[in-house]
Amino acid sequence: HGPGISSPALEIMTQSEVDVPGPPKGVNARSTSSFSILISWEAPAGSGGDIEKYKLYYRRGEFSSDQEVIVSSATQFHLTDLREYTEYSFWVSAFNENGEGAYSEEVPCRTYSDIPADPPQNVTIEPA
Repeated sequence: HGPGISSPALEIMTQSEVDVPGPPKGVNARSTSSFSILISWEAPAGSGGDIEKYKLYYRRGEFSSDQEVIVSSATQFHLTDLREYTEYSFWVSAFNENGEGAYSEEVPCRTYSDIPADPPQNVTIEPA
C-alpha cells in the first residue's frame, strides 16, 4: 500500500467572476422645458463587466407609483410628456450579464412653469 501512479495532468478552466454593477455615479437632472427633463449619469466605478443597459426610475411627487424606462448603454435620457411645474425624483441602475446592480442616489428636479394660457383679466391699478 502506498502512493499509486499519478494520473495525467488535468486542465481546468473557470469562468471569470463578475458581480452585478455598483450604483451609477453623478446622477444629474435638469429641466429643459415645462414638460421635459434631461437626466444624465456616469457609469458605475468598477462595474464588474460590461454594462449592457441602464434602467431609469422616476416618481412624480412623493407618493405616486414608480415609473421606469429601459435605456440602452447611453448615459443620458431626455424624459418628455411630463406635467408642467411638477417635481419628479430620479434614480438609475446598471445591468451587466449577471443582472441589475445597486441604485444610484435619488435626485429631484422640477419642470418649468408654462406661459399663461390667457392674458390677465380685470387688471386694476391702485395708487401707492
